[in-house]
Amino acid sequence: MKYFFILTLFLALGAGCKRKKIPETDLKLAEAMKGYLSKTLNPGTEITIKALSYHEQKNLQSYICDFQVNLHRGNWDTTGLMSAIIKSDFSKVDRIK
Repeated sequence: MKYFFILTLFLALGAGCKRKKIPETDLKLAEAMKGYLSKTLNPGTEITIKALSYHEQKNLQSYICDFQVNLHRGNWDTTGLMSAIIKSDFSKVDRIK
């Protein structure tokens, strides 16, 4: 009985502390990055965001994001990682690397 109580306690703590990701935020961050890239890259470049991970910085009112991006134009394509800081209102994108 003692082991059951300890196991239940650890499961409750683990489930309660896990932060839930909001899919709406993922979509808005991806749209903001796509908009930024479409303005800064050569015209005709197709942009596909394959993966996104982010961390919210509440004191800076922004998100620090890492994107796995596929770029395709004519006979040329590449996949790479890009990092950016996006304001929490999704109005400004500053690319880090």
